[in-house]
Amino acid sequence: SMGIQNGMVNASGDLMCWGHPQGKEQWTINIPDPKNRNESLLEIKIPSGSVVTSGNYENFTLINGLRYSHIVDPRTGRPVLGTKHVSVISPNPELGDALATAISVMRVKEGIALVNRLAGIEAIVIDQNDEVFYSDHLKPFTL
Repeated sequence: SMGIQNGMVNASGDLMCWGHPQGKEQWTINIPDPKNRNESLLEIKIPSGSVVTSGNYENFTLINGLRYSHIVDPRTGRPVLGTKHVSVISPNPELGDALATAISVMRVKEGIALVNRLAGIEAIVIDQNDEVFYSDHLKPFTL
């Protein structure tokens, strides 16, 4: 409404981009490596939309050597265990955020299966053993 045709906003892991970056067709987004925030796990290119990331490596507490996430499983009332990182690529950040939180609570394979049934949605999930899972159609977005 203010005439801004191209832009990117990153609000604490919820990223939204629209239009085109100067001189380019698509936005390049780096998905952080949870083990080393200064490194990129994956670089993706998207024409517009959002990339939302949830994980247990920024907002957490350590108790007796176990990392407890800030995301709570509503079934148990306890912090989520088993998922370190979820990034969701979607048309808008509200949907991406809801899905990232839900997938964090679900088992990894159930979360990926859910995403694979949703048109225009992709995801990257890292489990507690550092195994990386990708949704089926993520490849067209990657470099």
